[in-house]
Amino acid sequence: MSTIRDVAKHAGVSIATVSRILNNDEYFGVTKETKQKVLEAVKELNYKKKNTKRKNTQLNVSIIKSFDEKIESEDPYFVSLRLDLEYALKKKGIKSKVFELQMFEKNEEILMNFIVCSAIVVIGEMKRNQLDFLKSLKIILFAWMLIILIIPLII
Repeated sequence: MSTIRDVAKHAGVSIATVSRILNNDEYFGVTKETKQKVLEAVKELNYKKKNTKRKNTQLNVSIIKSFDEKIESEDPYFVSLRLDLEYALKKKGIKSKVFELQMFEKNEEILMNFIVCSAIVVIGEMKRNQLDFLKSLKIILFAWMLIILIIPLII
């Protein structure tokens, strides 16, 4: 039985390219010719995709606060909201990380934390350009959830 490595070698592309084409990755830019070569290699080699469902996939949520510690300490609503959300996520076995929007915008290394997150939850207000920036990130699993909706669903 042929493997994904065999398909990649036969088509003259990387394993990652084959994987992204076969998984219909909408964020992957590939020419029609390359896609056709890969699909022909799949057919010629009679490649069958393994059914590898991950049972214990770890979900993780990035929580972005649009306010700093000073504002959070002055308004107990935001503290309560964030802590309740973190508690509910932890109770369900979902990892979470909290970021301040200002920190997020200034440090590009933080963007790497969003590459494999399951969802992003924004607490507070965002400007249109900040929202557009978040949408522009090519996040693999990206789910926009309103904070009002996520807490009742998790608890």
